[in-house]
Amino acid sequence: MKPTCGGGRLGIGGREARFEEAIALDSTLAPAHAALAFEAMLRFQTTRSSADSADLHDAALAAIRHAPSYAYGYLSMGLFHRTVTLDTDSALFYMDRARKLAPGDAHILVMTATALWNAGRLDSALVEARRSAGLDPLNGAAVSRVSRVLLWQHRLDDAWESHLEVRPLVIDSANMAFAIADGPWILAAMGMADSARALLSRTPTVDARTATASFLNAVNLQGWLVEDSLLLRVCRDRPEGMWTGREEQQLIGCALREWRRGNHTRARAMADSALAGFQSLVRARPEDESHRMKLAYAHFLLGDEGAALIHADSAVALLSSYWDYYPGAMNAIAYAQLAAMSGDVDRAIRQLTPMIEGYSPLTPAWLRVDPAFDRIRADPRFEALLHLGG
Repeated sequence: MKPTCGGGRLGIGGREARFEEAIALDSTLAPAHAALAFEAMLRFQTTRSSADSADLHDAALAAIRHAPSYAYGYLSMGLFHRTVTLDTDSALFYMDRARKLAPGDAHILVMTATALWNAGRLDSALVEARRSAGLDPLNGAAVSRVSRVLLWQHRLDDAWESHLEVRPLVIDSANMAFAIADGPWILAAMGMADSARALLSRTPTVDARTATASFLNAVNLQGWLVEDSLLLRVCRDRPEGMWTGREEQQLIGCALREWRRGNHTRARAMADSALAGFQSLVRARPEDESHRMKLAYAHFLLGDEGAALIHADSAVALLSSYWDYYPGAMNAIAYAQLAAMSGDVDRAIRQLTPMIEGYSPLTPAWLRVDPAFDRIRADPRFEALLHLGG
């Protein structure tokens, strides 16, 4: 039995209830414990609560204790370290144990590839992602991971070709928004902003289209890659489920939309509604740079650029120590965009240079079309940056 993972949480009346019923019948059933660990991880990614992190750890430990040769117990403990402790070495240690126990398991390989990507070990990540996709070419997450690593390596033609392979597999699924979003990112890196927005709007199902717009708007603060009518649907209509657990994040993304359209009063009102929530989240989980970065955006939209940059600096300090590969993480992009919108050329250039020269989705072509950089375009240092990397 392999635990079900990926996709959204079905709640206590769905998958978790079934796994808990199985454990009630047999408390030593390791696959059910591992499955509960995955469900706890999905919750934790939204809530960042200590209760969910404890559930993840305890369920993973139970799976290992009851079945020491069961690969998914070790995988779930690896995901605990990747998601909660942000300890890459421990995450890869447990994932390596899982891989050795189940060398032909595509899902374990793609999770390993993700952890390697998070650590900035992109060559190794690409090897594992390709192995995973080769074992299971219909696994959208695996093929998407290949596209994502190639994008970070600035191998854009290869990334686009890989995305075209995965797109038919994920295009109708709201649960695969992260994979659908690869397409707009790759096109942005090619400097094709209009094509990026049009590609997302051509996603056939409303749910998948809206979920991906919501993902870009809230998680990554890249709403500029969403056509305005679609972003308006996310912000005005609040589609069911799209704001759940992410209200503050959606508010900041939607406030950015209003700010870019010149509706500063509306933007300030939305940012003010999100401010207290982000302050509370930062107090509850001070090591989470993503909440700190969005708190910085709230201050920016409220007109306090000084406070915004202080919080953004603290987020980047955490980013370089704890989280996804730095300087290539999506929150590092958000930092560069915030610095540019604040008119702080020094901060923007200092952040952008290693991203253009190293591993990140940012390319000179992206910088040319991203409206976040409009305020600093006349600066000669920014102009020089556009000629890096060819």
